[in-house]
This record gives sequence, C-alpha cells and structure tokens, in this order.
Amino acid sequence: MQNISLPFTGKSADAEAYEAVFGYIFGYTTTQIANSSYGSSSASSKDFYNTQYSSVNGAVWQYACLNYQSGNAYYNTSYFYYIPSSIKTVTVTNQTEVKSAAFNGCKNLTSITYSKGIEKTGEYAFQNCTATVN
Repeated sequence: MQNISLPFTGKSADAEAYEAVFGYIFGYTTTQIANSSYGSSSASSKDFYNTQYSSVNGAVWQYACLNYQSGNAYYNTSYFYYIPSSIKTVTVTNQTEVKSAAFNGCKNLTSITYSKGIEKTGEYAFQNCTATVN
C-alpha cells in the first residue's frame, strides 16, 4: 500500500496528545519510566521525540511522549507506533486542524494533503517529516 486516505489522524477528529498522531491507527506499544527527581523528564514537558523502538524491517517508528507528575515522582509514558514504510502519501479528508506531533517522524511520507485545508497547526506537527504538505 502506498496511499492512504483517512477522515482524520489518530483515534478521532477531536483526539489529543498520543491519540492524535498518524501512527495511532496502526497500534502502539507503551513503556513507562518513573523518576524520583526532575531528572530527564519533567511534568511540564509536552515535547515529542522520535526514536526507533526496535529493529523491524519495513517499519518507521513514531514516538510520542506524555509526561506528568504524581506526588514527588515524574512519569514518562512513551507510545511507540509502527508505521509501514511502504505508505508514501496520506490524504486527510475531514479535518482542518493538524494536531500536535501528528506527523512527527514520518520521514518516509512524500505527500500529505488536507482536503478541506489547514486552519490550525499544532506544535511539532511536521517535525522530522519531509513530506510536501498541501
């Protein structure tokens, strides 16, 4: 499959955070890390990063990080999404907002089209994504 057409990215048109990224539709794996001090994750961080979760042929990995605080501990929950590297073009037919980190790390895509146009773009929406956006 080289082309995919979707009504929205993620779980639903109004999804947020790790449920709003393109890779969500392909499933995900989670890991959680707790820190006893501020360490490497902070409760105020909403950054999204990219990394390869494991070695799988034909895979591109999209990584979303959700950080929060509980008592004195900071938790970092990481969501790793497997995206088939054969997908080159994406058309989003029913959404005008590009959610935060929606296509973060999707470097195998060549074209992303929003049929109704883009009215709002979230942080990190196209970070490390080389596709042409229409």
